[in-house]
Amino acid sequence: MVSPLARRTAVNYLVEQGKCSQRCASRLVGISRTVVRYDARKAKGDKELIERLRELAHRHQRYGYRRISNMLEQEGQRVNHKRVYRLWHREGLGLRIHKSGKKIARTKGEMQRAQHPNHVWSYDFMDDETVKGTQLRILNVLDEFSRECLAIRVGRSITSQEVIEVLEYLSLTRGMAEYIRSDNGRSLSLKRSVSG
Repeated sequence: MVSPLARRTAVNYLVEQGKCSQRCASRLVGISRTVVRYDARKAKGDKELIERLRELAHRHQRYGYRRISNMLEQEGQRVNHKRVYRLWHREGLGLRIHKSGKKIARTKGEMQRAQHPNHVWSYDFMDDETVKGTQLRILNVLDEFSRECLAIRVGRSITSQEVIEVLEYLSLTRGMAEYIRSDNGRSLSLKRSVSG
């Protein structure tokens, strides 16, 4: 697919070469003369808005453009969320995406390393689909020291309540781990807090 900018460039080239008029060139290239005449100017105030977006993105690293849009509205700025989205992505302010498609979480502090069994558990989600195309969500809970898979739950969707139920069941049958790490890499000290 040819972009409007490339088509506009082609029309301007034909006109400059004296091959045909702007109307004829626009018809040949398949673009409206309005688009050809459009002068893309940087919106006024973009510079100030970009600076403010960078400031907020640095201060609130886990927020997305929608939440930042709401914050700007609360500050009294009248700004369209589509404009925030465009600038947000143009400036690369979202979380970096790994090749696997997972967001790279920015975490504070050191990650807890497992020293013995039941010290650190980690849980992660996987997605798959059946032969018929039904989407499946898979929850895996792993003991990071022994590398033993403690639980696997499969369903079309898995709620946070179901995750808690799996962890409660494991705490009753094995005793609770000192730390539980979610799939974003953050370790939480949850001993005895999940079951009560």
